[in-house]
Amino acid sequence: MKTKKTLSFLIFLLLIVNGKNLNAQKLTIEVFNKTGMDLDSVQLDKQYIGYLPKDSSAVLENHKEFKASGSWPLMKIRAVDEKGNKSHNLTECGSKAKVIKDGRHRIDIKVANPEFGNILTLMLRD
Repeated sequence: MKTKKTLSFLIFLLLIVNGKNLNAQKLTIEVFNKTGMDLDSVQLDKQYIGYLPKDSSAVLENHKEFKASGSWPLMKIRAVDEKGNKSHNLTECGSKAKVIKDGRHRIDIKVANPEFGNILTLMLRD
């Protein structure tokens, strides 16, 4: 009798675990360096990417979610350019931002307002 209860309990646990895995959301982000410069110590939000040569990309699969307002991902980006200049991003207003938790998204890193010192910006690709 005890083994039937134990077996039933184990089956119940397996169903719960498998059910969570089936409903798990999958978010993949591919980040493209479109700055025209090699970037080092690249960090997107809290995820460290490292060296990202110009015209190359990196795939991130550890993000749980991010917010976007139109084509502007509301994520923090930090990097060091070829000359050793530290760059950060301009963030657009997030008042009408939507939360993105799944799918494959491609994001370009670009330079905005170079006259202010190579400020980086992010833009979702179509």
